[in-house]
Amino acid sequence: YQRRVRARKKFGELFNSDEQTTREILATYPSLIFFQYKFKENEFLRLIELVESNYPIKNIDLSSTYIGLKEKLNFVRAITFNNTIQKLEFSLVDNSAELSNALAECFKYNNNLSTLIFERINDISEHMAASLIANSTITSISFKRMQITFENAQRIVKIIEKSTSITEVYLQGTNVVFENILLAIANSSTIKNLYLITMNRINFTKELMPDLSRNSVLTTLIIQDTALGKDEIEGIGIYLQLTCTLKNLSLKSTDLRSNGTLILESLISNATEIISLVNALVN
Repeated sequence: YQRRVRARKKFGELFNSDEQTTREILATYPSLIFFQYKFKENEFLRLIELVESNYPIKNIDLSSTYIGLKEKLNFVRAITFNNTIQKLEFSLVDNSAELSNALAECFKYNNNLSTLIFERINDISEHMAASLIANSTITSISFKRMQITFENAQRIVKIIEKSTSITEVYLQGTNVVFENILLAIANSSTIKNLYLITMNRINFTKELMPDLSRNSVLTTLIIQDTALGKDEIEGIGIYLQLTCTLKNLSLKSTDLRSNGTLILESLISNATEIISLVNALVN
């Protein structure tokens, strides 16, 4: 947090400095966190210029930041051929066909991005999904505060099933994890880390969870701030008995008081060593 505050104080200087000073600032603050930042006139144009000119920026966070559609399009086009930015967090409140196409072209040609975080994306187009599948550098993909429709779920499934580079899937504040998404993760040969944060519902039923154990590379399962019913607890318990790969399990801020013994019994019978069990609230 303190680093973010110090970086914020540098924004004004960053947007109005000469080339040498700009590079000196970015050498110290290569991660630009614009979370809820209100851009002043011409500041966003300067940011686009820095991206286009491949200044040493590694991460850009534009989450919860209002930017007009025209500015977003110009920013995405600047990212397309950038060769320094590795992590991008982007809010897509006003998602449009034009923006989806621009993002698809970005993922098609950019060969440096490794972490992609979408916030409030309303629709994943077929074109965008195909470009994400073809991209060989993106290893981590996140969907935050997304209302997952059945059509979007189908495209997420396609991305998970066909991508050869994605090793981490992060869903936060989304409405539901459809069964077909979990089955796609079960069949994946690349996904090692699964994060489910502040979910309304997770279909971790005892009928489905044995399928998840087919994933032979999944080592991390993080479930946080998510209500789990008896069926979900039983499902996780069954998965823990069957998995031979899981090393890190977190049930942080998850109420297990009524069914926690199922988890403990499953951990005891698990054939592998669970290295990290974080904050499982069992009373």
